[in-house]
Amino acid sequence: MSAIPANFMTLLFVLLSCTAGAFAAETKAQVLTVGPLVQVQGTSNKTLLSLLPALPGNSKVPASTQTNVVKNPQLELPHRGCFYPEDAAFFDVRLLRKFSATKELDPSLCTYIVLPTGSVQNMTLGLTTPNDTDLFQALAKYKDQFPSLKLILSVGGRNRTHELSEMAETQAGIVKFAASVAAKLRGWGLDGLDVYWNWEASAFRSDEILLPVLLKAIRKEFDRDSLENGKDRLVLSTTLQETSQTNTIDGPVLGTAVDLVHAVSYDQGNTAFATLNIAHHSPLFGGPLGGSSQVNLASVLQAWFLAGIPKSKLVGGVPLYGRGWILENSNETFFGAPSADQDLPSDYTHLSGYWPYYELCQRIKLDNATVVNDKRIAASYAFTPTWWVGYNNEETLRGKANWISANGFGGVFVNDVSLDDFSGICGTKYPLLHAIKDEQSKMGTTSLPANRLVVP
Repeated sequence: MSAIPANFMTLLFVLLSCTAGAFAAETKAQVLTVGPLVQVQGTSNKTLLSLLPALPGNSKVPASTQTNVVKNPQLELPHRGCFYPEDAAFFDVRLLRKFSATKELDPSLCTYIVLPTGSVQNMTLGLTTPNDTDLFQALAKYKDQFPSLKLILSVGGRNRTHELSEMAETQAGIVKFAASVAAKLRGWGLDGLDVYWNWEASAFRSDEILLPVLLKAIRKEFDRDSLENGKDRLVLSTTLQETSQTNTIDGPVLGTAVDLVHAVSYDQGNTAFATLNIAHHSPLFGGPLGGSSQVNLASVLQAWFLAGIPKSKLVGGVPLYGRGWILENSNETFFGAPSADQDLPSDYTHLSGYWPYYELCQRIKLDNATVVNDKRIAASYAFTPTWWVGYNNEETLRGKANWISANGFGGVFVNDVSLDDFSGICGTKYPLLHAIKDEQSKMGTTSLPANRLVVP
């Protein structure tokens, strides 16, 4: 583990110097199963976090509005999280086919929508562009028909995690940011915040300490805001990119602070791009190369559960796009086979090897491709003598939704909603999201005991 920044250690010293009474009443989460601890100058991360007192903030509640209990947000179950399209400036996508929140989106298919337009500006919560508020207003109108729909702003991610880690390295940064969030979200008419901490894009490697501290600070402000205003508490979620941190991050603390944990389990086969071996980016079981592996959705969810996050809060991620290759040999279409290159760019995304489902479903028909629903990995792929693409179709997404519900996890989120066949080019509109919702409806909310895991 890399050295902890000196200014963060100063933060820890200040926090730990507070009196014991400041933290004696802290509610401790039930520890399910935790991995080995990483020592920080003789003190374990988990011990360190358990000693952290409430961060400074406005704790004075006007007597006229004071209530005795925090009103927790009402989230529809099982979860179907719809991630909205990411920053077009990064992906250079949808130049020919615009996805509209008011024309194409079907809010009945989502229990909440995650909007990746947040940013950290001067240590406070901000937006990437001023026009983001227009999107919020358009989406808020859907609540007239779907009052349980939640709109959650996301900050961090592939492009902006460095903003989070730079802000969270100091006590002043954490306090200032946490204090700004509730008022900003209320003003924009939003229902919560998602903190998307991508370790690969972080400025520091002390994230396993920084992230839980930041989430605890935000949650305290959300509780305060609910008590002060008498409104439902704002939703707090986090999106976690890697499972390599499950042995060092304080899962019980994180799981207590948040309502949802988005477990990213796709694109783990991207390492195959370096060697150009055929691999699947979204297996439920097995691995990207088809054999025995822990690099799959089932293992990712189980790893975070064993790290101390309640199953009911874990939401498994599935992509609505395919990733593919140009075949080197038309007879070698098996996992691990060499390829000539990444697949051609699609017309709408302009990204090599990246195909949204609404384009891929057309391509499969036009090229008369062979489709395989591989039960070993519970995922699908299609191939011709020239190309191979791994993806999720209706059948395999039903299987993933079924497994997630049967094993007691909270639900499914998709990345992203605009990549489904939203205009019905290949038949029914939103066939993938409909498949997930229909399967969840069949399963209901019944779940297996928390210690049971169903595997093929």
